[in-house]
Amino acid sequence: MIKINKVWSKENRFKKIEFKAGLNFIVGDKSDGDDPVSEQRNGSGKSLSIELINFVLMKRSNESKIFKIPDSFLPENSFVYMELVINNQIVTIARNKKQEVKMSINGAPEQAVSEATAKKELENLIGLSEEISLRDIFNFIIKESDYTYKKFLNFFHTNSFNRIKTSLYFFDFPIDTFQRIKSIQEDFEGMKSARALNRKQIEQKGLTIEALKSKQIDLEYEIENLKENLSYENISQKISEDSRNLEELEDDLLSLNRRKGRILYQLEEVNEFLRNEVEEVLIEEDELTSFFNNYVKGLGDFVKTDLNSLREFKQKISVFEDEMVVKQRENLNQSLSIIENEILNTTEDVKQYEKFIKKGNNFLQRGLETSSQIINNFNDNKQIISEFDRLERELIRLKSDFHELYQELYKEFTKISSRDNSFRRTLLDIHEKIYHDKSATFTIDVDLNGKIENKEFFNIDIQLKRQGSEGVNRMRQIIYDLTLMANEYTSERSQNLLIHDRLICGDIDDITTIETLNYMYSLDPETFQYIGTYNTDCLSEEKMKKLDFDIEEKQRIRLTVKDPIFHSQFNEAIDYDEELESK
Repeated sequence: MIKINKVWSKENRFKKIEFKAGLNFIVGDKSDGDDPVSEQRNGSGKSLSIELINFVLMKRSNESKIFKIPDSFLPENSFVYMELVINNQIVTIARNKKQEVKMSINGAPEQAVSEATAKKELENLIGLSEEISLRDIFNFIIKESDYTYKKFLNFFHTNSFNRIKTSLYFFDFPIDTFQRIKSIQEDFEGMKSARALNRKQIEQKGLTIEALKSKQIDLEYEIENLKENLSYENISQKISEDSRNLEELEDDLLSLNRRKGRILYQLEEVNEFLRNEVEEVLIEEDELTSFFNNYVKGLGDFVKTDLNSLREFKQKISVFEDEMVVKQRENLNQSLSIIENEILNTTEDVKQYEKFIKKGNNFLQRGLETSSQIINNFNDNKQIISEFDRLERELIRLKSDFHELYQELYKEFTKISSRDNSFRRTLLDIHEKIYHDKSATFTIDVDLNGKIENKEFFNIDIQLKRQGSEGVNRMRQIIYDLTLMANEYTSERSQNLLIHDRLICGDIDDITTIETLNYMYSLDPETFQYIGTYNTDCLSEEKMKKLDFDIEEKQRIRLTVKDPIFHSQFNEAIDYDEELESK
């Protein structure tokens, strides 16, 4: 059992609230004065008081309204304290907006701990299993002001499993089995979505999966034929050989052109020489005679010659020179003709090899394009077919795993008939005390069809005689909560603690409100704790006369718009070191 003793601030940042066993109420009242503001009751801090409890019990920072309170009212370093009794252990726990936590058990010195450590310590004290968390319990126990009750157990925003998870814990159902089933269902949905995309890919090809598999066989046959017909290796080898020959021919052609250039240069020199010979230098007779006389002068009888011989010698040299140069020109022209013929032939060979190589490359290119298209289609189809087969196997496996777990769950469900009947009797007894009849139904069952697609395979529901109105929907939840607290099988796990913010008054009709409060008052106050909020205009003096008790004695704090839960002035805070804000 959990019982909250008090919530306070050591710095007196807000009003201290002390609770007792049994009934406890946080009341919104009008302020003194005749102005319109004085008549207001909303905005006094009733819901904020419940939020303080939730805050200390580790409500998430992104969900808690306490984190939105300005630092001028609740500084970041200022701790909210709460003392509670958990299974006879007195626990003091404090938390601030920096998410720092302090704990003390049975009067021991306070110790700073992490939020995770604090949660684990509280879970151990409460006796929660690994399958249920501290926040799972208190998200259910504490009914916040913004909870809705149109659909049973659908009062806060979360997935369907989390909404029933706490009830599974109360009834001692195997939560792990439920979680595994839900996980399989989620995987199954994911696989179905993937399969839908896969089927769309198949449909885009204008085929069924069977036709696609048949086409894949045909494509595989085409690929084998391509490999045989194209002879890639031989064609590539021939192209390589032709390329090497082409390189050699191009080198030869370059060498021939260089030789041709040298011959043309030599021919130019010979022709230049012959052109100069036409302008022959004439030697005059007197010059030749003078040269001859000087040459033979002093030689005496050793030289026997004459001027005529010299003239003859000169003529022979001139003829010889002309004959040699002309012969050289003929040889050069003959060599030029031979080289030009070789260049012509080599050029033709180069063109031929270029043609062969281009043709081979084109053939390979066309073959590669054709084969590439076929191979791409083959690979694309292969991937689609492989994915289809994989998804089908996974869906079959998930269905098998689901049915196996579902059988386990159903076996467990058949064992709870005694708990089911006991809870139903307790609920009808409470319904009779409030409505004075037993015209209500309680259902807890597992879908017999056991289909993996059915996410609502487990159902807990309560139906009252009157249906549809917001007040009846709220009463359905209140009766369920009271039954959990009163039933022999669920009482201990429900912690015998209920916290209802704006649940019991307002939308519920006056008679039902009175009867519900009277029923709760009839319970042994030492066996439970109820903390609720209401505005005084919800319970007029005339209505309060119908109560079996003085409700004002159960009021733990009265709040007004002019005197709310949080102090509006800093100077009302006591024993507070302002330096704490800057630390």
